[in-house]
Amino acid sequence: FSTREGYSALPFANAVYCVGNYGEILSRDFDDAIRSEINEINKGTGMHYCIPFGEIGGPGTEDDMFLNTTLVSIQATSELRCGVIAPDGVFERNLTKFGLDYCRTMAAAIFYGKSDAVEIFFESDEQAYTALLARDLDVVVGGKIDMVNDLDLGLTFSTPYFISDQLEFQDVGFYSFVTRKDDFMFSLFVDTIVLSTFYAYDNGIAKEEGFEMPLISIFGPDMLWALRDAISFSGNYVELFRQHFPQYHPPGRNGLNKDSANPQFLPRPGISSHFN
Repeated sequence: FSTREGYSALPFANAVYCVGNYGEILSRDFDDAIRSEINEINKGTGMHYCIPFGEIGGPGTEDDMFLNTTLVSIQATSELRCGVIAPDGVFERNLTKFGLDYCRTMAAAIFYGKSDAVEIFFESDEQAYTALLARDLDVVVGGKIDMVNDLDLGLTFSTPYFISDQLEFQDVGFYSFVTRKDDFMFSLFVDTIVLSTFYAYDNGIAKEEGFEMPLISIFGPDMLWALRDAISFSGNYVELFRQHFPQYHPPGRNGLNKDSANPQFLPRPGISSHFN
């Protein structure tokens, strides 16, 4: 577009027209000596990032647990209801099994190491999201992060556990857990379990060393060992990855961004559909 009028139907493009793109803003506001590599646009290097947990092992209370009503209700039924989005194709089947093991990891975290305390439902993405919003599922795994689903359907996407290559005219695919947007504490719990697999790898903690994971009290005393139980079942991210993609060490964007050495920014999937 050559004029501001050309952007009128695209408010976010108006913003770019007025203030510039991300690189222009960054260059304008930060000296090159201050800018770090992590603030650049990712071109294919490792993007899984171990966000620091901070002080998560302090004294917890029963109130912390009961703030998380979904965790309470799941524990009462003794089973996690996990929808697994299962697309077609050999590569996707490996990806589906990868997601299935993340479901079992989530169950292990909730039910004191019992990774089989989960009921699996194989669904299309539309079926899975409908069941999740109707509360017939507790969580969905294998959801592709998408701005439209996030805004229009009221879904929350976790930190992605798998990043697919960018194909022509398609966004990079970010595969994640999906929860309901009105379920903040449970969404945070799910995200924490995904991040724990990156944390374990970053800190050299393997499956047999799961007891070295930190205790976590912010979800109540019943969840104190959640991270230890999760990693004792799944192992760290690389161990889990190699079970389903044994021919690869986590390559490209599925590598860990250790020491903040790689660029960490990409457009949010789904934005490009607004231009079609």
